[in-house]
Amino acid sequence: MMIKKMGIATAAFVMCASLPIQTHAMSTETPQNYAMKAEQKIAEYNGGTLQSVLGATNTTTSLQAQPEEVIKLVNGGFEEPDISGISAKYAMFDASEVPGWETTASDNLIEIQRNYEGVVAPEGNQYAEINANMISALYQDVVTKPGTKIRWKVSHRGRVGVDVAEVKFGAPNNLQVIATMSTGKEWKTYQGTYTIPEGQDITRFQFEAVSTADGNKGTGNLLDNIVFSSPSNLIVSNSYSQSTVKKGKQVNYLIDVANAGGMAAGDVNLSIPLPKELDYIPDTVTINGIATSDVLYDVASHSLTVNVASIPDDSTAKISIGLKGITETASAQTSVATSYYDLGFTDHQYDANTANASVAVIANSVPTITATDKTLKKGDSFNALTGVTATDTEDGDLTSAIKVTANDVDTTKVGTYHVTYSVTDSDMDTTTKTITVTVTSNDAPTISATDKTMKKGVSFNPLVGVSASDTEDGDVTSKITVTSNDVDTTKVGTYHVTYSVTDSDGNTTTKTITVTVTSNDAPTIIATDKTMKKGASFNPLTGVSASDVEDGDMTSKITITANDVNTAKVGTYHVTYSVTDS
Repeated sequence: MMIKKMGIATAAFVMCASLPIQTHAMSTETPQNYAMKAEQKIAEYNGGTLQSVLGATNTTTSLQAQPEEVIKLVNGGFEEPDISGISAKYAMFDASEVPGWETTASDNLIEIQRNYEGVVAPEGNQYAEINANMISALYQDVVTKPGTKIRWKVSHRGRVGVDVAEVKFGAPNNLQVIATMSTGKEWKTYQGTYTIPEGQDITRFQFEAVSTADGNKGTGNLLDNIVFSSPSNLIVSNSYSQSTVKKGKQVNYLIDVANAGGMAAGDVNLSIPLPKELDYIPDTVTINGIATSDVLYDVASHSLTVNVASIPDDSTAKISIGLKGITETASAQTSVATSYYDLGFTDHQYDANTANASVAVIANSVPTITATDKTLKKGDSFNALTGVTATDTEDGDLTSAIKVTANDVDTTKVGTYHVTYSVTDSDMDTTTKTITVTVTSNDAPTISATDKTMKKGVSFNPLVGVSASDTEDGDVTSKITVTSNDVDTTKVGTYHVTYSVTDSDGNTTTKTITVTVTSNDAPTIIATDKTMKKGASFNPLTGVSASDVEDGDMTSKITITANDVNTAKVGTYHVTYSVTDS
């Protein structure tokens, strides 16, 4: 006899500073150990003594209390022993060879079939026939705790027509008919719930043949997919794949949903309100490593719902969700609210929630490129990487990783050009920067100075009126130097002054002007004394002229500054002339 118990646990909740903390540990027993206890229990029952079998008490992360007794029968799908290698597609076994099951048949034989006569199992590959050689019953005795609610389910089928069998539960010596199955040549599922009565520490779960369609006591009443279990019980825990995530990078939110109950859970819905610091990355949800599309993301509420069709007992669904850090925070907190049913039942919904799991969202500094605009002279050599560096907060110096992605500089022509740089850090964040390169002309400066003429004795400053300019440097007048100057204004003559100026590129220009020093003699008036008769007419300018060494004829500029001549009277008079040169 094989009877299986999955362990005993109760739920405990601890409140600390208003924060619920849930932990969980499950005690388990091997089927062999449990079978020994069960057989002892049954022996005690048969001897008239009833004792309770209690297990360890632990705490759990689930907000649903676990049943104290996790109960389920063994080999409910008749998959053991395996008859896949038997060509007849059926085999008879002594009950001791069929894990979990006993028979009331006097020959103690149980018949297992596999696709016999084309009948396909509704679950797994194999099924049993109650009427192996005679009208009998198949059963299991299970250690139970009074008050425990049991889910039961069975698939039944007639072999050649409508076969009838009864489902009976109760103490081994006090079975009650729970359901009558009357089924034709299509599999039909019968199910329900059963609460262990007070004082019933051993419960027999039995299927008893009543009749067959053809009256043959050795054929009929096929059974499969049998469940006699305490409800499913999901324990949900959550964590992050790493304690920190950089802004813009992915972190996986990990959820383990373990079924510590006696049967499979179905229609498992996980509701996950996401913190504002994290964003959902579409198409990243996996269940046990396989991508799933049974996901709903609600933008308005920033929440995610993941559906898991079923989670068998004694198994864990491992769910991974890709989230992206969007806002820096020391603690982005996430929790899961889970609802589910016992697989195949919809009369009661269970809930299991988690405490918060947290992850820190930290800065993800992109690399920085240091490069400045450049001005070059026409004809200069140019290396686009000279003087350009790159650094990253996490990676440090990235100068060696800089790439030039565009460069149209031509130093043979004056113009404006551009160079674009790119660098990528270890997080695959890329920064680009573009600088302007200006190629200017390389012309020599220009000196503006003209020849001069001056009078003898005039003072002379060779820099007065002289200027210099450069295409690149602008006004360079202040940089003019006089490299030669032989001017002597005390002497009439021709002299020279030489100027020089150098721009910032080292281009030097010189220029020489001529300075002419001329005499500075006063003009000459030619006028002679005159004698005339009383009463004669007199024009004081007649016969008077003036000339100048520099200005030439100046007669027209002669002015009379005094004239007392009176030709009406005999006498001596005077006329004074004046002329001024340039």
